[in-house]
Amino acid sequence: MDDLEAVNKKTAPVDMDEVVKPFFNQLRDTKLMPDDILRMFSEVASIQRREAENMDFYAENLKTHTGAIDTLGKSVERLTAVVERLDKSKVDVDVDSLSVSEFRERKVAKLLGLS
Repeated sequence: MDDLEAVNKKTAPVDMDEVVKPFFNQLRDTKLMPDDILRMFSEVASIQRREAENMDFYAENLKTHTGAIDTLGKSVERLTAVVERLDKSKVDVDVDSLSVSEFRERKVAKLLGLS
């Protein structure tokens, strides 16, 4: 390109040396064309859409899991209360003569007032 091809005669040498020449040199070196840039933008947009869909999926799962965790927490609290009551109850048995399951059954029966 020639300085004569520039629009402004006064800034033509600077425009050519600092703008046009570096642009075309980089274009030559990288072989990057406008179609390549458009394709890359399209790919980025596609990835962003896919990630947005994933975020919707994770947000929905989070809502579901939050409820399940809340339910689990309440159940653990209830179970803890039962275990504490069992620990406080006194069962008069020779622990060594009972199996673990027999001991539990008698302790639960005593707690529930069945013995």
